[in-house]
Amino acid sequence: MPTASKEKTVKGQTPPSVEIQEALVGLALDKTDAPMLKYLSFFSEIVPFPSISLLHVISSPKPVWPLWAVYPEKPAGLSTESVAAVIESMRAETKKLPPHLGDEKVKYEVREGSVLEEFVALSLEKEAELIIIGKRSNHKDGVLAKNLIRQGKCNLLVVPEKSHGHLRTIVVPIDFSENSIRALKVALAFKHQAGKGTKVLALNIYQRPNLMAYKIDMTPEQFERNIHENHEKGFEKFIADALPGFEKEIRPLLVESDLPDVAHQVLEQSLEAKADLVIVGSKGHSKLERLLLGSTTETLLNINDSVPVMVVK
Repeated sequence: MPTASKEKTVKGQTPPSVEIQEALVGLALDKTDAPMLKYLSFFSEIVPFPSISLLHVISSPKPVWPLWAVYPEKPAGLSTESVAAVIESMRAETKKLPPHLGDEKVKYEVREGSVLEEFVALSLEKEAELIIIGKRSNHKDGVLAKNLIRQGKCNLLVVPEKSHGHLRTIVVPIDFSENSIRALKVALAFKHQAGKGTKVLALNIYQRPNLMAYKIDMTPEQFERNIHENHEKGFEKFIADALPGFEKEIRPLLVESDLPDVAHQVLEQSLEAKADLVIVGSKGHSKLERLLLGSTTETLLNINDSVPVMVVK
């Protein structure tokens, strides 16, 4: 997701900005399309989309052994009439897109085979910078999203059915890593491009050390206060070092918790903050790093059915 500069500055620093040259949007041709396209219409006013490819995949998984000996590994192919019928259905879904997403920007793609493989293949062919897919409410299975992050090379935006068409609050879960910095930069870009009224919350969920492990002359209340104050100072230093000049643009949301399940807490805090978008930094670009996506992100993609989640690389 390339970053360019703008004229306005903050304390001598140039605010980041984002433009997505090529986006790949999945159309399932079911009830998840309407809210996803509605969000796309709004989102594309904040982040320019010069070119969009709309993809519908007719699932046709490869046979497993020993059926390879009987059936071909690849589907026989779609007829011209079948492709035309699907494209007509896709056009019906997209007829309410706003003028800035007109036909000159939109390309329709129909493929047959593995949904994951076709998404990854087309994203590489188009050199897509962002994949956008919808998600059914109460559907606790984010397999496609997780695999797209692991095998794809571009950013991913998952839009649940209950998403809202505005951008007032962006939540970025951070762990003080390079991944966090990357996600915060994208959030700052969206904040500046969305205009006044949009805020960025940096959410860090930390565990309280066991007081019994320390031989200190403090009450439990004093100990907790000391830990929180030190955490606040650490956060301030992290932002000052990683994003100098933007300290006042990012609000800390430091939450102490003794629970190991971070994903549910991220969702709970995001809902409490009335987040319109959660931005998560992926672990990296190598095959191993993509494989080790992280249980927090995986669980968040599974359990969340109301807040759009963007995973940036």
